[in-house]
Amino acid sequence: MQAADSTLVVGDSVEVFAFPVNARGVLELCTAEIEFASSDPGVAMVSSGGRVAGVSAGTAYIRASAGTARDSLPMRVVAAAVASVATR
Repeated sequence: MQAADSTLVVGDSVEVFAFPVNARGVLELCTAEIEFASSDPGVAMVSSGGRVAGVSAGTAYIRASAGTARDSLPMRVVAAAVASVATR
């Protein structure tokens, strides 16, 4: 399983990709449906298609499974940095 970036800012999202491979590590071109889940949806939510959205600061593990095969990827979510402060 892989993602373009394993660190997200709260409010941003990234696509996670998972591919079924056989015991020899060769990509399986099959119709196995991959299911995604988050260990902590309060930190990072994941859609059925693999889009992960940062919800609050922390770390969540994004899990992909197809049948009995499973993999996970830690996703760190950080608060948005303050760009500037304005006074009136």
